[in-house]
Amino acid sequence: MKDVSPLSRLATMFVLGCTIVSGATVTPPREETLCIHLYNLAHVPPQTMEWATAEAGKIFERVGIRIRWEQPSAELPEAHLWDLNVSVAALLSARERSCLVVGVMQDLPAVAYPGALGFALPLARSGVSAELLYGRIERTAAAVGASPEVLLAYTMTHEIGHVLLQSSAHAAAGIMQALWDAGTWRLASFGMVAFLPEEARKMHQGLWRFTTPTQNVSPERNSVLAETHFSGGR
Repeated sequence: MKDVSPLSRLATMFVLGCTIVSGATVTPPREETLCIHLYNLAHVPPQTMEWATAEAGKIFERVGIRIRWEQPSAELPEAHLWDLNVSVAALLSARERSCLVVGVMQDLPAVAYPGALGFALPLARSGVSAELLYGRIERTAAAVGASPEVLLAYTMTHEIGHVLLQSSAHAAAGIMQALWDAGTWRLASFGMVAFLPEEARKMHQGLWRFTTPTQNVSPERNSVLAETHFSGGR
């Protein structure tokens, strides 16, 4: 990421946000539906979770993807399994899954991905595809002067974006940028941080993985975390 002044970064994000939100740039050919299984293992307050999922849904609707949120029992195996597959070939040979799986846990040890608010497993064939760290989200929200539900919504959206893009790569601007400072979070509070047009197109292509019901193959849980993570920098 290039070293630019905070004012320059804010100006870039403001223009991007206004363009995307106004609907002048991204005009998806048709709306498609994505099912997401959400596991609130951190016991996030219901009102906070409801606001965050509603906001995340609005962000995806702007690029033509309607989210259908489901909250199955936390006792289901898929809520506690991480598939660390890194092979595109293995992913392509796997059967489609009916729903993308998002987990919200309280935290990880401080030495594990310091600064990361969540991580994604973009090529996972079963189990959790995106994990959010609510304890860090709360602490970062207090540090940057933003609401926890805002950080939860945009962290969730960012990590789901990785899964649909099937990539751990980050962008220079927009929702898929790696490092967010207080200024970026302020823009997010007004709904002015969005996906880039090319990302929107690629995410529609990535929906093929979550189209037909299938039984999850449950790999053994592994303690090693994925390489993709979302850092909430100040």
